[in-house]
Amino acid sequence: MAVLQNLWYLNVILKARQLGMSTFIAIFGLDYCLFNDNVSFGVIDQTLDDAKLKLEKIRDAYKNIPAQYRPFIPTITTDNKEEIVFSNGSRISVGTSHRGGTLNILWVSEHAVIGKKSPEKEREIRTGALNTVEVGQIIFLESTAAGSEGDFYKICIEAEKKKISEQKLSKLDFKFFFFPWWINDGYSLECPDDYVFTSEMVDYFDQLGIDLTRNQKYWYIKKRESLQEDIKSEFPSTSREAFEATDRDKYYQHLIEKAYQENRVCEFPIVPGVEVETWWDLGRSDMTSIIFTQKVGKEVRIVDFIEDNGEHISFFIDLLKKKAYFYGKCWLPHDAKAEVLSAEKSTFQYLSDAGFRCDLVDKLGIESGINEARRIFPFCFFRKSTSEKLLEHLEKYKKKWVDSVGQYIGQVHDEHSHSADAFRYMAVGIKEVTPQAISRDEQIKRDLGSYEEEEYDDNPFGF
Repeated sequence: MAVLQNLWYLNVILKARQLGMSTFIAIFGLDYCLFNDNVSFGVIDQTLDDAKLKLEKIRDAYKNIPAQYRPFIPTITTDNKEEIVFSNGSRISVGTSHRGGTLNILWVSEHAVIGKKSPEKEREIRTGALNTVEVGQIIFLESTAAGSEGDFYKICIEAEKKKISEQKLSKLDFKFFFFPWWINDGYSLECPDDYVFTSEMVDYFDQLGIDLTRNQKYWYIKKRESLQEDIKSEFPSTSREAFEATDRDKYYQHLIEKAYQENRVCEFPIVPGVEVETWWDLGRSDMTSIIFTQKVGKEVRIVDFIEDNGEHISFFIDLLKKKAYFYGKCWLPHDAKAEVLSAEKSTFQYLSDAGFRCDLVDKLGIESGINEARRIFPFCFFRKSTSEKLLEHLEKYKKKWVDSVGQYIGQVHDEHSHSADAFRYMAVGIKEVTPQAISRDEQIKRDLGSYEEEEYDDNPFGF
């Protein structure tokens, strides 16, 4: 009812599981086709089988219209697993994309999950399906959250900003809807009288600032026990929390979160007299990324980071000279002597001729290199003012989902992978970093935390 009464042309719906949103959109689209001539309703889902199930739901709704109303509605002239056509010329079609024809209503189900598992399908939806709906027609993008990137995430963030600022929407602006778990009265479980909430959960519910019953809280706690971190995406309490859920396809996200928690992303001075070494991923037709480090004791201090696209090696040489660090070696990929970024000389030769000492990182398989990066991560400190872009790339460096085998295989090559490659080369090159022996008390402190009371930011989303 909230969506129906506040319906807009473009609607993006972030939701918890099992709130009836799919059923509502399915019946809305059916009604639209039954009571308007020559209109098209397109449905997109993760797989063709999932899309066919949506059509089956619509078909069941049509078949269950009471007999006394049937004389007033169109009959079905075409009915197959992917399409229903009515006698008034209206049609409902399902699939994993829509490019041909013009749609009056488009429904993309689990949009975030599609983008997470298949960036190619996400791009096809963005460039194809969304453009089959003319201005003034209706789009529903609905999904649970699936991490803090992708088209669904970006659309939600922008739409929510407009909602918070009460900005007047144009017909090309998305309207934001968010439905948390606690709006459903059914999400409640009788709580035993002698059950005691942990301090962690007491703090969690307090910081939400939402009037929840004891039975609602108990339901959430029991769900959290089974879903663990996935509770945030499957049954979010706030829109911000929905996108904070841990991404299983990310290589370094949890390590970056820990770096922030341990205050290893901070401001610190560059130590005089300690060499600054550089670690390069060389772009041929795309991005070149360079990480600057100082080795201080067991700490790997990342003091700077630069990247640029399509520039000649001389551009980066000039940048290095302007920074005027006390340079150690420039560490290049194992094939840098053979790779030529111009028709004249290799990168190795260019840097050497410019007065820089160069060396090559040992060749190591990508997965082995990622393991080295994970090993070295706890010893890394990131200079916040110069390294946050690197951290953003590392956080979004992800595994590649392969539909044919139903699992993640290999890495996604995108704008984040170049920086991740440079970090991997750095990890392979810094072999002498080994774990330090720590006391049992220190290990317990690291594992369980310091027991200091946490401070929480106010929830800016208002739900």
